[in-house]
Amino acid sequence: MKHTRIVAPFLLATLIACAAPTPTPAPSTPLPPAPTFATSPTPQPTPTPTYAPPTATPAPPTPTTAPTATQTLAPTPTPTPLAALDGVFFSEINTASGKAFSFLRFFADGNVVLNNVRAADAPSAWNSVRPLTPDTPNLGTGKYTFRGKEIAFTLSNRGDPVLEYAGTIEGNRLILTEKWVPTGVTTQNVTFTRADFAR
Repeated sequence: MKHTRIVAPFLLATLIACAAPTPTPAPSTPLPPAPTFATSPTPQPTPTPTYAPPTATPAPPTPTTAPTATQTLAPTPTPTPLAALDGVFFSEINTASGKAFSFLRFFADGNVVLNNVRAADAPSAWNSVRPLTPDTPNLGTGKYTFRGKEIAFTLSNRGDPVLEYAGTIEGNRLILTEKWVPTGVTTQNVTFTRADFAR
């Protein structure tokens, strides 16, 4: 009795695979070289500029002011009688009726007197009015004050102010402004000269 050999399908496939000749591999074709790409240069870092503040122009040196010397003011002299005016001064006046002369006599104690007289000349006029003292009646009398070169006085008659004088002493002359008190009339630059003849 003939036996038929039964081969399992999975074993048959294995046998077939084993019996089949191994194919000769085809020679490998070399691969083309990989394309070369240009390499970008590595960017260098941009240097950060260092900020330098502008140099300030130095200010010119402040000039040194020399200390101002303190001026010492001389004290204002107190109005006091001036012994240098212990003398007689006169002024010539031309009137419609002829010459007249005004005499001012200053005393060291601060008194001053005035008298007017008509005469041909100053010495003759003085001889008619001398000695001109404060107790002589009907004279203009007052007190004078003196500051530096400035002099001022008011003359009264019987207690009423009559004449006001103010001005300066310039050597042997008095340059005065004369004000007639009752009317307010003022005369500028009335000059009295020292009467050297009055003794």
